[in-house]
Amino acid sequence: MADTNTEQDKMQSAPSAKELQELQDEKDERTTRRRLIISGVVIVIALVVLGLWWHSTYYEDTDDATVDGHLIQVSARVAGQVLSVPVEENQYVHKGDVIAQLDPRDYEVAVENAKAALQSAQANAEAARVNVPITSVNSSSTLSGADANLSGSRSSVAQAQR
Repeated sequence: MADTNTEQDKMQSAPSAKELQELQDEKDERTTRRRLIISGVVIVIALVVLGLWWHSTYYEDTDDATVDGHLIQVSARVAGQVLSVPVEENQYVHKGDVIAQLDPRDYEVAVENAKAALQSAQANAEAARVNVPITSVNSSSTLSGADANLSGSRSSVAQAQR
């Protein structure tokens, strides 16, 4: 009976063709699922690598950078307080574009000072014109006195030579 029981157990434990087919289908399904997961992971990795390569071709990223290009120094012709800067950082600008607005009060003060200096110079010029006749009379008398001194000196030299 023990032999019969083991044979029946073997028969019961031996899978039927249907069970074998189901096991094979499960195994194929797991294999297919693994392949899909592995393929998905490989595709994701490839996309990440492609994205990093794409980014690195258009953007430079470094902690120790130098610029090899045209550097243009921008400096003002005049000094003053900046009121506004109507351009953004790294914005392209063209010749004639306004890049800064300066406070006009400094220039208004400079214009007033220049006008005052002009009026002072004009007043000095007018005063000099008034003094010209007086100076020419003084100059001619001074010139006559110098001529007399020269004649006297010449006479003294001539007398000393004799």
